[in-house]
Amino acid sequence: MDKIGDKLGITDDLKKCLGDDYKKFLSIVYFTILEDKSPLYRFGKWNVTHRHPHGKDIPSQRSSELLMGITQRQIDHFCQLQSKHRQDNEYLLFDTTSISSYSEVLKQAQYGHNKENDPIPQFNLSLLFGEKSQLPFSYRKLAGNIPDIKTLKNLLTELDFLGHKKPKLVTDKGFFSKENIEDMFKERVKFLLSAKTSVKLITEQLKNVYSEIQQLQYYNNSYQLYSKTIPAIWEIGRQKKSKSSASHQKHRVYAHVYYDIMRMAEKQN
Repeated sequence: MDKIGDKLGITDDLKKCLGDDYKKFLSIVYFTILEDKSPLYRFGKWNVTHRHPHGKDIPSQRSSELLMGITQRQIDHFCQLQSKHRQDNEYLLFDTTSISSYSEVLKQAQYGHNKENDPIPQFNLSLLFGEKSQLPFSYRKLAGNIPDIKTLKNLLTELDFLGHKKPKLVTDKGFFSKENIEDMFKERVKFLLSAKTSVKLITEQLKNVYSEIQQLQYYNNSYQLYSKTIPAIWEIGRQKKSKSSASHQKHRVYAHVYYDIMRMAEKQN
C-alpha cells in the first residue's frame, strides 16, 4: 500500500492537503481496505498486528474527530491535485448513482427517481474517474431530486475547476435536452450526444434520410449498420426587451443517423 500511495501520488497529495495528520488518515485508509467489514473502534487491535504509516493506535473517538474535521476546501484541493495526475493521457468518465436513505437529518436526501424504484428519499453521488487508470479523482454529493439531465452544468463547472478548460463531452440520452445543448454552445464546448428521436430537429432528419439510407454506399460492414451524417442547424431563440421581436443564434450541428435493418425486421415481425 505504501508503494501504491507513492506511485499514484496519493501520499504526497494527502500530505499537501492534510498537513501533519496525513499519516493518521493513511492508517485509517489502510485499515478500512484490509478490514472492510470491521468498525473503526477495532483499530486498536489491528494496530498491534500491522505496520502502518502512523505506527500508533488511533482511538475511535479520535478517528471520528479526524474524519468529521475534513473540510470541503481540503477535499477540493485533493481532487485538484489528483486530477493533475490524469489530465493528458486518458479519457475521463462521469457517472451518477443514487443512494437511498432513511435519514431525517441529511439535507440532500430528497425524493427522486432511481433504478430500483425505492419509495424512500435518496441522495445522488457523482463521480469522475480515469478511463485507463480506473481511479476516481473527484466526487460530489447532490440532492436526490436532481436528475441526470440537470447535472451537466455542474459537471462543466467541476471540469473547469479541475483545470480541464476545453472538454469534449460524449453522453447518453440521459443528458440530452434543449437546455443542455444551448448551455454547451454558450460555453463553446464540443459534444456528441445520443439524441432523443422525439425532438423536432431529429425527427426531420430521420424523415429526410429514411428513403435512401438503405443504399449500399451507406452500409458499414464492420458494424453491420447503415449510417449517414447530415449537416443541420440548431437555432436558439432569445427574447429581446421588446416582446414583439426575438433574436436568434444559429449553430451548425451534425446528425449521425444509424439504421439497423435486423432490428427493424424484428420490430416489424
